[in-house]
Amino acid sequence: MLRILAGRFSTGAGVAATAPLAVELDPVLNPKEPDSLPTFEHYNAFFNYQAQLSKILRYDIITLELGGRVVEINPAASRPYRQIPWSFWMSVGIGLSTLVIGSTILACREDSLPIRLVFWGCVGFYLTSVTHAVYLNRALALPEDIFRTLCFINHLGARMFAYTTVLITLVYPFKLTRLPVVKMAMLWVSLILINEWVQLINWPLHNFYFSSIVALAIGVSAMVVQWKKSRGRPVERAAISWLFLSIFFATATVVLLYLVPTIVEGEQVINLWMAQVAIFMMYAGIILGVVKYQLFKIEYWWRIAWLWLLGGITVFILDIVILALLDISTTVSLTISILIAGWVWFPIRQYLFFDRRDQPENHSFMTIVDSAFRFSDSIDDAWENTLKRIFTPLSISEVRDTDTKTCLVAHGQFLKVKSGSNQNTLLLQGKASGKSLFNQKDVKTVNSLRGVFNHIFELKSAEEEIYYRERQRIMRDLHDEVCPNLLDLSRKTQDSSLKAVALDTYELLRDTIYMMDDRKKWELEDLVFRWSARIQNRLKESKISADINRRFASNPGTVSASIKVNIERILNEITTNIIKHSGATRVWVNFLYANQHFTIEISDDGGCRSLEDIRRGNGLNNISCRLADLGSKLDMKVTHLPELNLHSGLSVSFTVDFADHANEEHISA
Repeated sequence: MLRILAGRFSTGAGVAATAPLAVELDPVLNPKEPDSLPTFEHYNAFFNYQAQLSKILRYDIITLELGGRVVEINPAASRPYRQIPWSFWMSVGIGLSTLVIGSTILACREDSLPIRLVFWGCVGFYLTSVTHAVYLNRALALPEDIFRTLCFINHLGARMFAYTTVLITLVYPFKLTRLPVVKMAMLWVSLILINEWVQLINWPLHNFYFSSIVALAIGVSAMVVQWKKSRGRPVERAAISWLFLSIFFATATVVLLYLVPTIVEGEQVINLWMAQVAIFMMYAGIILGVVKYQLFKIEYWWRIAWLWLLGGITVFILDIVILALLDISTTVSLTISILIAGWVWFPIRQYLFFDRRDQPENHSFMTIVDSAFRFSDSIDDAWENTLKRIFTPLSISEVRDTDTKTCLVAHGQFLKVKSGSNQNTLLLQGKASGKSLFNQKDVKTVNSLRGVFNHIFELKSAEEEIYYRERQRIMRDLHDEVCPNLLDLSRKTQDSSLKAVALDTYELLRDTIYMMDDRKKWELEDLVFRWSARIQNRLKESKISADINRRFASNPGTVSASIKVNIERILNEITTNIIKHSGATRVWVNFLYANQHFTIEISDDGGCRSLEDIRRGNGLNNISCRLADLGSKLDMKVTHLPELNLHSGLSVSFTVDFADHANEEHISA
């Protein structure tokens, strides 16, 4: 077996005896990864072995002995960078790239707990990758104090990565517990690190990988619960699927091909840098999830910040690669790197993210004019539609805020604007569908457009007032001149048919006058009493008795002329059909109002035994059309009347949902 000895010695059997330090090079005692050792005893033996090797390598001359042959060599004071293996640069590059990802995401949404967890997970993975790169690619040995410090930092980073990933599954997208899980995780990791430092307890299975197995068990359980809670929420489930797929791919690769073989056999199936690539792919998956599903509600514009940082990293990486491949000075290498980055990377970045993007505010005036005149019912709707067309935000929500100023929120992620009527505050999120931040120019644009918008809406309101006054004049002329003439004609004529036509025309004209006045409101309760009296009088003239019932669970408020006229004509048509076609002797009428639903039910004892006996004519068609205008439909059924125990009859009913008409100002409390 090869032995390494400190100092210079002649060949012979007494070499080992006279050497101040001599160590046999045993790969079992000197594994590349000390964390693969299962207990503290093996761990300490490894560092004692490293300490002896490190002391020998500090000598100016060392002697190697193998099978009686002795070779003297001079250890190099430092390791040339050309001899550093590519796995070192791979680990450092992966760790640095992950740190950049976490930093840029945090810069874009620093107020989010899941984002902070992602960032600290990236920091932990960076510490793990860099420390692994140093001591796994050591030439032979490192000083014990430096090696132990690197391992401690490595263990800290590994636990940060593992448990921040677990915490993400516990708080995103649903918070699964009210317990202070972040503080509990910090306490648990602190206890693990303290135990490793003072070496009190050897954990089951494996001393260093036991905590990772615990984290895996908690994380998998949390994923299952999150999946169940997202049932019936397709957007959240799609985001969860993407996030958990990224985490599962990384953890499955590391656990099955790295941790489990190490625990069972002491050897790994894959190299450590392969496991690091798998973890990096997890964070790459999170990036793709941000782009595809907007995980953690991060907008697309964060990629631009990331690409700026990547430009600087490109220069750094190119400089290292050129130095490693070409025997040139650092000044020349840096110059070449800058030229490559400037001529290749920056043009690509400029083309991909700063090309021909249309600025919507360039067309704001025409947009605001079009929006203001499209929406006639509400100034709030018109203003909100204008903001959507100008800025195309991800979302607009109402918030409670007494401040009336237009301002930026969260460094431009949001823009706070007063509503069109100044009664509420609107919060716009993510300019240009989340591709850019709001800025002070947008604040000035909103303030300028607000003045223009208010002026245009005032002009539109004045125009509507003119139209309203003209309608009022026409209504007065019809009411004061045409209606009296029709009444005079009905009184003076001796022709009964002409008299009936005149009275019907008078009623229709009066209803039309009412419908022209879209601002007039009618108390529904008063209308019900009026309709009840009219139905009862008409049925009484035809020798039909009427039982009318009225029930109001609450104050029904007022209705517009349109609803009033439509219901009146429907009731007139139904009453006419009963008188002319049913042969009924008794009619039951129920007016019911509850929870903004107004129901009218009319039943008779006309002896109808099947709906097939009903012939559908113009009357029923007119009723259906008017009910469609009210957002309702006519329900008909044959009923048996226990009160008489003789006849079957026909029951018709319809319900008007006043909640649907409230937004159209057809009804008010």
